[in-house]
Amino acid sequence: MLIIVAFALLLFLPSPWNLLAFVAVGLLGIVELFAWNRTVRHRRKAVGAGTLIGRNATVVSRVVPRVRCVSTARSGRHGARLEPRFTTR
Repeated sequence: MLIIVAFALLLFLPSPWNLLAFVAVGLLGIVELFAWNRTVRHRRKAVGAGTLIGRNATVVSRVVPRVRCVSTARSGRHGARLEPRFTTR
């Protein structure tokens, strides 16, 4: 985000200050990138179908079997006929 601000300052500030502000904010932007990279480096990635195991789902449609799980509508299947707004696992 700070790199975008650096380019905006380069465009809108007068001549001697635009380069100084661009370099200063650009360096802060690079520090920000390294700080975020270090913060999220060891976190586990939350992607794939394995993240939905054990979550509750709410039935959205009875005609086309659709459920809403973790704010995403997905197709679902179940042996029984479920009514909308029924919560299942």
